[in-house]
Amino acid sequence: MVDLSEYLYPAQLFIMHCTVIDILQHMAIAQQSSEQPGMIPGWRSHGLMGWTRSERTLFFSSAVAFVLKSHLQIMDGDERACAEGIIREANAHYGRFWNVSRPSVNFWSRRPREWFPGGRLLHRFRFFDLPDDVDSTAMVMLTDGTDTATVQQFHDLLPRHANTVRLCLRNGCEAYRHMPFYSTWLGEKMPIEMDVCVLTNLMFLFWKSGVALNQHDAATRELLHLVVGSGKIVCDAFRLSPEYPRAALIYYHLSRLAALVPFFFEADAMQQLRAQVLQASCSSGTMDDLLLDNARLLLGLDPAGIMTVPGRPGRRDYWFTAGFLSVYAHPLLQRLAPLALFHYRYHCPAFIDALVVENLLLRRQAGMSF
Repeated sequence: MVDLSEYLYPAQLFIMHCTVIDILQHMAIAQQSSEQPGMIPGWRSHGLMGWTRSERTLFFSSAVAFVLKSHLQIMDGDERACAEGIIREANAHYGRFWNVSRPSVNFWSRRPREWFPGGRLLHRFRFFDLPDDVDSTAMVMLTDGTDTATVQQFHDLLPRHANTVRLCLRNGCEAYRHMPFYSTWLGEKMPIEMDVCVLTNLMFLFWKSGVALNQHDAATRELLHLVVGSGKIVCDAFRLSPEYPRAALIYYHLSRLAALVPFFFEADAMQQLRAQVLQASCSSGTMDDLLLDNARLLLGLDPAGIMTVPGRPGRRDYWFTAGFLSVYAHPLLQRLAPLALFHYRYHCPAFIDALVVENLLLRRQAGMSF
């Protein structure tokens, strides 16, 4: 059982008027004090069951490293050195998560092989082991300096697992069922899953690396445009992004892609995205509030006001979910899939630290007050 009192969100630091370097140093200390020094700590929880388990996934480390690496150029010398140290320590652990026979990455360690580490039941059954996924792979490749040739090899793997090639989407939005976009999973027997947030990370990897693009890249880009144009992000967040099933998470990912690849979205889509992000709202002081604030800053918009961040970890302050039923097509399972009973939620205080750092840096770059 994880003692949540050990984890402090940066609100305590922020209240004491700490700076970017203070928060980065706090993150570095927490990183070295974790169960596996160098890995970013976090946990998974089941809200209805009321339990938590320490989690040994690389995804916390790669997600934090990605946010920090995206803003190295606007950090000062001390900040950059500290952030690079955090990234370097995280990268040192990636090796055991790589597939031994192809250029892809798993959510959990492959050497030794484990799934649901620290659990009481699911880790006993191989059925619950996950195939490699494009989100974990993209995050690692974006933060560890993977060369273009390896990214191209990974890119060449994906068409076999894309929608309409062998299988079609059956558990998501019908409007996108016949588009040959990329699926989340690389398992031969895994159903197709459409996740907008996952696809934003994948598209940035391919655009940044300069790989030769194909019809699946074009379809994925078109899909992201259609999602923005649909106006259904708020009301249909789970179907659009089962791994990141909140509107604020989707808007943050879309805004991050728009900021990192300025011409990825066409003018009409950018206008719609800006309008939707401005109109989006949530309860003050939650992680979603911070995500939307950052999304506005990434799009060059005025943020909501003085930044507020969560004071303590809570049920709502999770980064992503694992849904047991999200990939299944049966109508009954589709109706049950959004329910919290069938979700694990993944929490990472250091990721909120990274979001606060991002917010402070973007405000400083724009000449705004904190």
